[in-house]
Amino acid sequence: MIITKSENLYLEMTAKLIEKGKKKLTDVSRLASSLEIIESHINRVSTLVDTIGFSSPLEEIHFFRNIKPKFYSRRIFLVEQFNIISNIPEDTTTKILAYYKKEISFIRRYFNQNKLIYQY
Repeated sequence: MIITKSENLYLEMTAKLIEKGKKKLTDVSRLASSLEIIESHINRVSTLVDTIGFSSPLEEIHFFRNIKPKFYSRRIFLVEQFNIISNIPEDTTTKILAYYKKEISFIRRYFNQNKLIYQY
């Protein structure tokens, strides 16, 4: 039961974030309002866990391995996306392309160094 409700909260959060993304906002305003939406839904999921609890150890494992990380990964993604976008050099296309390649290289290196975490 908690899995279904948590998944519904995640879908609701995603829909709100998509709607927010369609609005003409500055990058800072979009990030702030998006983080507010995510934080609100993380709190709602935590409240759900506190009030309903888990029906079995398997449900609890599934929740903490698969459901809860979705909320936090969305938050991490938005912050990192903002950092990348806000640091784009205002220069030639060549320098901008080099900046993106450097960022992609950093992301690849990070995932290669942390393979064990993602395979868990």
